[in-house]
Formats: sequence, structure tokens, C-alpha cells
Amino acid sequence: MPAPSKANAWRRESRGGFALPMVILVTLVLTITVGAGLLLTAADHSAGTDHDAHIKAYTVAQTGLERYFTDVTALPTTFPDPRTITVPGGTANVTLHRMRAASSTDSAIYVLTSIGQATGAGLRRSSLTPVAERSVTQFATWQSGVFDANAAYTSLAAVNIKNGASGSVNGFNASGCPGGDVAGLALPDGTFAGKNDFISGTNGNTPLGIGTPGPAGTAKDSVGIDWAGILAGSLAPDYGFNSGNNAHKQVFKDAIIYANWPVVKINGDLDGGWRTPTGGGRGVLIVTGDADLSNIEWRGIALVGGATSFSGGSVNVFGALISGLNVQLGQTVTESTMNGNLSVQYNSCDIAQAVLKFGGWRRYTNSWSDNWPTYTVQ
Repeated sequence: MPAPSKANAWRRESRGGFALPMVILVTLVLTITVGAGLLLTAADHSAGTDHDAHIKAYTVAQTGLERYFTDVTALPTTFPDPRTITVPGGTANVTLHRMRAASSTDSAIYVLTSIGQATGAGLRRSSLTPVAERSVTQFATWQSGVFDANAAYTSLAAVNIKNGASGSVNGFNASGCPGGDVAGLALPDGTFAGKNDFISGTNGNTPLGIGTPGPAGTAKDSVGIDWAGILAGSLAPDYGFNSGNNAHKQVFKDAIIYANWPVVKINGDLDGGWRTPTGGGRGVLIVTGDADLSNIEWRGIALVGGATSFSGGSVNVFGALISGLNVQLGQTVTESTMNGNLSVQYNSCDIAQAVLKFGGWRRYTNSWSDNWPTYTVQ
């Protein structure tokens, strides 16, 4: 057999050595492909983590905004008003700014900005990754509690002034208090009997007529009080007492309960055994039945469903008094009587204090914004 030539040997060696570059090339392509896949997977994971952190920061910011509107129940006195609110998933730095001060014709405008920081676990790729932030903003105004009184003393039933009545029912506003004056006494037409020399106000010493009497009359709609709603719980009492409970009478005359101008409700009649503490009670007094206000001193608003009587001791109401409200429920209320040392003084300052807790935030429609530039409110 003849020996192979050198040319054939070279060709065989060349064919055998061609596989190595191909293996290297394929390995390189596979390495690049796998590496690119890993990089894409890592990039997708990072993007997902960042997106999740961004969404959670938005949730924290919005939750902080809502918490401020819920928790802050009295208008701050200084601005800006910054607060740090911890919520699930992070911390919200919430700041209230006054954009426009109130005037005689315009209410104040406020802007509330909440910057949420998502600090929960698993939201940062590394310690070098910044904490996710998101800001939201809402424009709002503060709507104060409002109580418009027709007079210092308004009754939806008849009032009879008996001999010996002294004191005054004065609709001229207390000195230094904002707002105008009102009538001294307001009643349904033709339901007043007795002398009137102790009445003073914008209507002189004549009671102000507020409409026709009785459940079918028009006077019941003139006072702006939803008595049925109040009795159903729309004005939740801070303290509720039962008329025949002697222990409740003791609490009623404890000065400590009146520190924050509470809503105090008497279920049934308030008889002569009920007494306010030295210095008087204050807030909103609700009596579902008749009320003997002898030896009672009250600052704020007194609402009585039935008739009122004043006799014997000294009666002082600073603010506004309304009786006969059960007429709104279709009931006939007997006449109220005045026969004692009576003083009802219209006082818008005490009324404002009594309704202060019923104020609240009112948000402007279409004034919420996302990612408010933080540099504009610093």
C-alpha cells in the first residue's frame, strides 16, 4: 500500500483542527446569550423593584395626606405646619401651607403637601439605592362650624312673662365679639304675653315674629336646627345623662367635664335639681324634654325640646337659647314661663367656641395633584 502523500496528510490535519475554532465560537455565542439573558433578567428585576417602591411611596404619601385631614380637627395657628406621620410601609412628611389669608369677603386657601418615603423591606436594590419618594398635594379650605341665631332667646312655642320677672333678654352682641346684633326674643306670631321692658335687641323691646305657630306652622322651619337628626345622633354627645339619675346630676355639676366645650345631652326633663358648677357649664346643652333653668349658668348654645321655665334663682345664658324644638317632631309644646332673675345675653364668641369642634376641612374639587414639585412649597 503506498504511503500517504504530504498534501493528503495536510488536508486531514486541517479538517481535524477546524472543529476547535467552531467550538470556541459556539461557546462564545452561548456565553454572550446567557450573559445577556441574565443581564435582562437583572434589569427587569431592578425595574420591578423600583416600580414597586415608587407605587408604595405614592401609597405612603396619599395615606399621610388623608391622615392629616382626619387627625387635624382644629385649624393650626401658625404656618407652615409640618408633621411627620408614620404609616404602614413608610413615613410621610406632611406640610400645610396657607396660600391666601382670609379676608372679609374671601376664605383662606391652604395647600397640603405630603411627601411619602417608602422604607419597607425589599424596596432598595442596595444600600446605595435612594429611598423612593412621591409627593401628592391637595388644596383645601377650613369651614368653621356655623350657628345662625334669630335672637338671644328663640322659642317655637308661646312665652308668658309673669309678674316679678327681672333681668334681661339682650340681643346686642357681647362687647368685642365679631358679628352683628340680633333680636332679644324671637317667637311665632301672636304667642307672647306679659311685659316686655326687659327685652332689647335689633327689634327693640318687641319680640321678633318668625312665622306661624304649631306643628303645621312655618316658625318651626326658621331656626335652622335639624332637631330630629340631633336626637337620632347626628350631634353625638360627649356626655349623656338621664333626667332621674342622681349620680348623673353630680357629674353634671363637675367643672372638669366642661374643659373642652362638650356636647351635653339630658334625656328627658331637666328639673330644678340640676345645677351647673361654680363658673357655669359651657358647650352645647341638649335637653330632649322640658327644662327648668333655675340656678343654671351656661355659655354656648342651649337647645330644649320642650318648654323652659325660669324661676327662683339666677339664670344666666351667654350665647343663644332655643326652646320648643319638639314642635318640629309634630308635638304640641306648652308655653314657657319667665318668672325670676333671668339673663340671656347674645354672645357670638361663646357660640363660636361651642361650634368650633364642628368645623372641618373642605377640599376644592379638581385640586389634587401628583408629584407636586417640592421646591415650590419649601
